[in-house]
Amino acid sequence: MSKFRIIEPVGDFAAVTGSEIGIGALVVANVLTQDPRKVYRVADASALEIELDLGATPPDADTVGLIGATFSGSGTWEWREAATQGGLSSPTAIISGIVGRQADRDNPRGEWYNSRAELPGSTRQRWQRITISDAAAGTWQVGRLILGLGLQFSREYQGGWDEDLISLDALATRAGVGAATVAGAAYREVSVSMTSVPPEEWRAYVDLLNRRGETGDVWAFRDFTDDDTITEGSIYGLLTGVIGRGAGPRQRVTRKYQQKITVAELRP
Repeated sequence: MSKFRIIEPVGDFAAVTGSEIGIGALVVANVLTQDPRKVYRVADASALEIELDLGATPPDADTVGLIGATFSGSGTWEWREAATQGGLSSPTAIISGIVGRQADRDNPRGEWYNSRAELPGSTRQRWQRITISDAAAGTWQVGRLILGLGLQFSREYQGGWDEDLISLDALATRAGVGAATVAGAAYREVSVSMTSVPPEEWRAYVDLLNRRGETGDVWAFRDFTDDDTITEGSIYGLLTGVIGRGAGPRQRVTRKYQQKITVAELRP
């Protein structure tokens, strides 16, 4: 039995810039869209920087990560933050050497990777920088950059998880990302069930559901630990389905003896 965690991406950013020019329409702004197929892709690079300006009032965040990233086996990345853009050269905080190719049980084809790091505390500085480094220069891409706040459930979920294939067109329509026709991609709905979730955690989840609805993206971890070297069966997608017993939208906010959370996958 394992614990479940949901990362909620934080608000709109004042600006995002990249150190390399994207190929055609595959520009750096794509990392902030919830369609992971709209990527930031660069050619012949051995280092790449992505900077975020969080604005005058930075939102809280305790996790940073990359969705649908492609690096070589020697690739790493680092995160740093500072109160001013110039301060990024001597940052307030830094996390180095995050492995670009993490073990991900949900990506058996090995064509792309999800990678994350837990940040010190949740209070953020205005300027954030992600620096990707790879000894093997090549064409790299990032599908989604996540800066988010995590909801950690203290209860373990029972009986593993349920996985079902889903309608690609229906999911794409709900996500607003157009036709979902990626050859060979496996799109799934993943569900976990928990019993006797503490009321404060369930209220926090209901608040998250009200904010994200069924069209806002989340990043969920089905076997979460504090080990940043593996992604513990992560799934990036949309909250969906019935929560608790019964059917219909009203049941989503009803706390029953057993709670069910379902995420529909969005995949590069």
